[in-house]
Amino acid sequence: MYPNPVADIATIQLMMTENTEGKIEICDLNGKVLKTVVNGTIEGSGNYILSLSDYSSGVYIIKLSSANGNFVTKVTK
Repeated sequence: MYPNPVADIATIQLMMTENTEGKIEICDLNGKVLKTVVNGTIEGSGNYILSLSDYSSGVYIIKLSSANGNFVTKVTK
């Protein structure tokens, strides 16, 4: 995921070998889901654009969950 810190737009670059069912979420530091970006098919190779323009400055958790595994990272706005 880049850039970090982010001004308004972050990109998640995926390099999985196949499409899978899953979800990508933006959460606060308490784990509360603020927005579900994808809930369904996640394309194996592609970029997902996350708009954080509606969020105030702070630290957020980005979660990607799929049958292929889980990815969690923090992003600073």
